[in-house]
Amino acid sequence: MPAASGPPSRRTRALRLGGVAAATGLVGLAFQLGVFSLQAARQVVFPARTLHERTPAQVGLPYESVSFPSSDGLMLSGWFLKGSPATVLLTHGHGSNKGQLLDTAEFLHRQAGYSVLMFDFRASGESEGEQSTLGFHEAKDIAGTLHYLRQRPELDSTRTGALGVSMGAAALLMLGADGRRFAGIVADSAFSNGDALVGRLDRWFNLPRWPFSVTVPLAVQYYSGLAPRDVAPLDHVGKLAPTPLLVIHGELDRGIPAEDARAIFAAAGGSKDLWMVEGAGHGQGIVIARSEYIERVLAFFAKTLR
Repeated sequence: MPAASGPPSRRTRALRLGGVAAATGLVGLAFQLGVFSLQAARQVVFPARTLHERTPAQVGLPYESVSFPSSDGLMLSGWFLKGSPATVLLTHGHGSNKGQLLDTAEFLHRQAGYSVLMFDFRASGESEGEQSTLGFHEAKDIAGTLHYLRQRPELDSTRTGALGVSMGAAALLMLGADGRRFAGIVADSAFSNGDALVGRLDRWFNLPRWPFSVTVPLAVQYYSGLAPRDVAPLDHVGKLAPTPLLVIHGELDRGIPAEDARAIFAAAGGSKDLWMVEGAGHGQGIVIARSEYIERVLAFFAKTLR
């Protein structure tokens, strides 16, 4: 008969305990990675609603509170400043609201006399909706604004321009050929594609690039049903032509690097211009170089909406 084996040695017991501890640690680490990734993704897909701190009336601008449906039926909340038959539509960034562009609306209305429409995207401000899609479904909100503006007899539908910031700019570019309904588009701080944007979310949430540049995009897809690659303004901007395009971007933008703006500009067709704002971070062009920003934007719309 084989000899009975004795109890495991102290070294064997230590190795076994170490293996169990290591496995437990890996499981715990994986759990934490999953939790952090899901939390970051939820902030992308379900952004906290922020409401405007000022209305146009508080800066001396008469306005109408308006509402209208997106092309897929969500009710959107907006402000309309009545001016000339030429109109500029303003589209805000992710996690923001129509009040973000009140300063822009002010100079467009006061200095150039344009009618201005600003509104809350879905899942933002006072509009309906639960999910933000970084511009994919927000393009349907822009389609709703165009339909609304065509219903106003005092406006000239052939003289409608648009200015968007960040996600708002990306949504305008995502329109592709449908964007030809605009006489001119200003894209301020747009990202080139969703894969690159979501892969950089570690910068926005102060998380290590690895593995969150991989896990957060997967979590975004889990919540929204959309792969980040589905949101690619770079793939659509070429279809805007012949609509004139002005691309604005901060040279010091860390979240959406200047390379994105250069790629968008290179892919655009027709009449186009690129202004890289020295010393400006994300969406800071109007702050860092206010006078030049106003001058360039007014000159662009003077040419395209005349």
